[in-house]
Amino acid sequence: MRFNSITFKILFFIIIAFVVATFSVLLLANIHLTKIIDISQESVYSEKLDAIFGVLKDADERLKKTGLVEAYFEDFKASTINSLKKTYYGVSNPIIYPFIIDLNGAIVMHPALKAGDLSIKNLEVTKNMLASKSGNFTYLYLGQEKWCIFRHFNNWDWVIGYAFPLDVKYKDTRKFTVMLFVIMVGITAFVVLVLSLIVTKFTKPIVRLTKISKKISEGDIDQEIDFKNKDEVGTLARSFDNMRNAI
Repeated sequence: MRFNSITFKILFFIIIAFVVATFSVLLLANIHLTKIIDISQESVYSEKLDAIFGVLKDADERLKKTGLVEAYFEDFKASTINSLKKTYYGVSNPIIYPFIIDLNGAIVMHPALKAGDLSIKNLEVTKNMLASKSGNFTYLYLGQEKWCIFRHFNNWDWVIGYAFPLDVKYKDTRKFTVMLFVIMVGITAFVVLVLSLIVTKFTKPIVRLTKISKKISEGDIDQEIDFKNKDEVGTLARSFDNMRNAI
């Protein structure tokens, strides 16, 4: 098949159309799925924050019932933190974990940092959490994009949060996109193969007529012209046959 042939040109444009369609579908699917993941993850981790918030609220209510808030405040905080650590820090080096800071940006609970640590005080993530009572946002830390969701526990002046890489958040999205890409490539290859056979079949009379017309132009007018087709190609063949007979 020559690059300047009509068959090649038709197949080329078909392939381009399918490639554009494939990437358009992938892009739209990725955008739509990302929005779904955002809503889903926000809902899931809001519930996780609510669970921790509930533990802190119960501890605060028990503290108030003692009537000796100032005397037992630190003990209740320490006991609550120990309980939360046992619940959430059972796995070593967890990728997703809750953490708590106070309104000064000091660590209250963290799997890797000690209580009172102020190393994150001036970080963007800390400033954002202290600026609002609740919310979620993305930020850049050590060259890695991360997502954070947080909520304030005003009774103890604490901020509860979750933060983890966007790669983790959108892990399922990327898996789906790769799977969809493989499927779309397979479908495109199959359709292009089928269409190439169909296009070749339909353009074969044109190619044959082109060769015959070239030989006629070179003086060989005894070429047999097949004009059995009843479509435009057949009309063209009959016109060539009439022209040859006129010569």
